[in-house]
Amino acid sequence: MNHCHPDERRQIAAELELALAELAVIMAEQDGSVDAVPSF
Repeated sequence: MNHCHPDERRQIAAELELALAELAVIMAEQDGSVDAVPSF
């Protein structure tokens, strides 16, 4: 199952990390722990 090229694996890992960060922000906005509107 380890058939990915190392560069491709790093790209996928970076995209996954960004997606997880976006998900965390969306979930925080929905539960009210952060404001959806920028502070400036």
